[in-house]
Amino acid sequence: MSTHDNLKSLAEAYFEGKISLEEERQLFAFINDNDDKKKQFYEYEENWKKHYASEDTIKAWQKVYNRMQVA
Repeated sequence: MSTHDNLKSLAEAYFEGKISLEEERQLFAFINDNDDKKKQFYEYEENWKKHYASEDTIKAWQKVYNRMQVA
C-alpha cells in the first residue's frame, strides 16, 4: 500500500470514528511531519464532509423508507 493510500485509509477511519488510538497517533505523527501531508489530510476531510450524510438526512431517508414499506 502506498503512503498516499495509507494516509487516506487512516484519515477516513478517523473521520468515521473507527480508528484505534495507535492508528490515530500514527496518523497525526504522519500529517504533522510536513505541510504537504497536512494539506492532503484537510483535503480528505473536506471531501469526506461533502459525501457524509448528516443525522437529519439519515432520519429523513428513514421516514421515506418507512412510508414505502407501509404502501
